[in-house]
Parts: sequence; structure tokens; C-alpha cells
Amino acid sequence: MKVKNKIQRNHKSGFTLLELLVVVLIIGILAAISLPQYQKAVNKTKFARLQSTVVSLRDAYNEYVLLHGEATKNFSDLSFNLPDEFKLTTDVYDTTCMTNADMSCCLQKYYYGSSVNYEKGYIACYNKDLDYGYYEALYSKEGNPLNTRYCIALENNIKSNNFCSTLGTYIGKATLYANKNSASMYKLYKL
Repeated sequence: MKVKNKIQRNHKSGFTLLELLVVVLIIGILAAISLPQYQKAVNKTKFARLQSTVVSLRDAYNEYVLLHGEATKNFSDLSFNLPDEFKLTTDVYDTTCMTNADMSCCLQKYYYGSSVNYEKGYIACYNKDLDYGYYEALYSKEGNPLNTRYCIALENNIKSNNFCSTLGTYIGKATLYANKNSASMYKLYKL
């Protein structure tokens, strides 16, 4: 009987180090699983906002073309106005870009020559880091409506390309003005 009492230990209430490590490990695994999904949801929400802005600009652009019979690069010509916090950041060749703290939107009519390509305009809005955006080509060289939609990702940005590849099919590259009078190479993913 005396031996039995000596063998019994005094158990204190609390968690062992092993139990705490298991809990921390489980929390880490859950965070590792949920963080990418959270980031994907945030990017989709931002992309939807870019799409919404482009759709409003596209409708105003189409209205301008119907009324005037030609394309424009000027946001001020459109019946849809971006909010006042947007400021002109690019005005080069046939492109203008307006930017605020969250996004940059560009309006372009461009000409590559009648034998190669001629489009009467495109509209693109990019996220604030300019690494991905939403792009619509508006009219063909014959003047027919295209309304072709793309997710565009900065060529060397792996995360943006992965994001756009979940939304569409890669079809090629394009040099686009996004901000500050300099062009960048973007990959196009057709939606």
C-alpha cells in the first residue's frame, strides 16, 4: 500500500507542452489553407470593381462613337465621369490614363496601320499596383463592335498571372499604357 502511494504523482491541472504544440500546429495548418483562399476572394472582389468601372466607361464610349462617328481618348468626352479623386496621369499618343488611390483606368484609340491592325479603342482598368486589370477591346478595324474581354496580368508577375489564369485562357501579350507615360508588357487571358 505504501508503494502505491509513492508511485502516484501529484497531477496539476494545465496543458503539457506537447498539447500546446499540437494546437499551434493545427492553427498554422488552418491559416495556411485559408489565407490563399482569402487572397483569391479579395482579388476577385477588386477585379469585379475594375470590371464594373470598365463597363460604365464602355457604355459611355459606345455612346460617344454613335453620336460622333469616331473614337476618342479623352475621358472628358464621355457621358460617364470618374469621381473627382481621379487625376490625369498619362496623356501620350492616343492614350489617356486617370488614376486614384485604388485603380488606374486608361482609354486608348490606336492605329497600327491599315494592313496590320486598327482598332477604334480599348478601355482598361488596373489595380493600384498595376499588376493586373480588366481590358476590353471595343471595335475592329472595320468598325464592328468587338467587346472582347480580358484579364490582363503584368508579364513577369507570377501571382497576377496565376489569378488571371483562373479566370480565362491565355491568348498572347500586348504592350499597354497603364500609368505615368510608360508602357508595360501584359499577358492577356480571354474571359
